[in-house]
Amino acid sequence: MMDFVKELTGLEYRDPQSSIWAYRLTPGCYTVIGDEDAEQFGKVGVSTDFWFYFGKSQWEEEAGGVVVYIKKDQEEPVLLCPPTIGAMAVVHREKDMFPFVKYVNRLAEKDPIYVFGFSVYGAVVADKSANGSGDTKNEEADGEESS
Repeated sequence: MMDFVKELTGLEYRDPQSSIWAYRLTPGCYTVIGDEDAEQFGKVGVSTDFWFYFGKSQWEEEAGGVVVYIKKDQEEPVLLCPPTIGAMAVVHREKDMFPFVKYVNRLAEKDPIYVFGFSVYGAVVADKSANGSGDTKNEEADGEESS
């Protein structure tokens, strides 16, 4: 799996960790970000999120089910990923960004949309410091950076 992730993102990973999830979206479905979630996202650091969408019929965006990325201390969403059948969304997520699924309303088609995803943590990112050295840092699971 890591060869696929490295090929797709162009990033290197040190001691990668991952998490997976699955949703069956129908009217009334949504997710929320709690304090514990925000704290955990901050601890695990930078990640690459992969979202895969499957279903029989495409919904209008007004039906909801959109994956919304918000950033700490920012009112407007950073990114919106509408559920698009047969598509994959790849998101490079900073440690202060949090995804949630927006409420699916009555405009949604009767057939559900299935969302499968996984996140990979441990990306090694170049440090664009003032001296321009390009040193690399690893965003480790405890939220600390190491060179």
